Amino acid sequence: TWEQLSGSLQNEAARSQNLDPFLFSRRVSDIMTPAPKFIARTASVAEAAQTMSREKIGSLFVGPSHALSHDIGIMTERDVIGVIAREGAAGLAKPVSDFASHPLQTVAAPAFLYRAVGRMTRLGIRHLGVIDETGLIVGAISARDLLKSRMSEPVALGDDIDTSPDVVQLGKAWGTIPAVARSLLGNGLDGRQIAAVIAREVAALTRRASLMAQERLINEGAGDPPCAFTIMILGSAGRG
Repeated sequence: TWEQLSGSLQNEAARSQNLDPFLFSRRVSDIMTPAPKFIARTASVAEAAQTMSREKIGSLFVGPSHALSHDIGIMTERDVIGVIAREGAAGLAKPVSDFASHPLQTVAAPAFLYRAVGRMTRLGIRHLGVIDETGLIVGAISARDLLKSRMSEPVALGDDIDTSPDVVQLGKAWGTIPAVARSLLGNGLDGRQIAAVIAREVAALTRRASLMAQERLINEGAGDPPCAFTIMILGSAGRG
């Protein structure tokens, strides 16, 4: 009925308002892992596991690097764990071709990220091959890549502040705040939420600066603090 159709359209409109603009503005080629790693079909599962560990990657393409994507399989960390769980140590000696997933699911390098997310979600997988216009594999993309790229700016800010070795590096970390604020604003956070993030990092910055000052006093011969102390942050930052 018209009422049902209208209700469905309203629901879709509400859902579209919650879409993440990041996924519709960045392309697969922006965050994919280039120089994809391949392994021969005859290689053992143990060799695949060793290669993934050495290269610090979560998957390998199974087959020759010059082959088109429909002739290539994929072996992931989860596949290796599954082999061990089902077959024990004996499974590690078997060829990867016995366990690789076929056909390889792919996404085009120029595609926007929402296409990769949609395909992973529909198929219930975490890894895709990235292909060029000829069908050759030019990269790999995983759910981990998506998460890392999506969260890099805010997460890097906090970690950079906490681990800054000196005042110069601390200043550089704090200097990224405007870019982080713009990113959060562009992705739908309101002013109160962004202010809370900034206030939290003001606290982290002050804590780190206090520790640096304490270390400097010790290095200059002043010794440890004569008593326990607390640094208090007041004003708008203190209120979060």
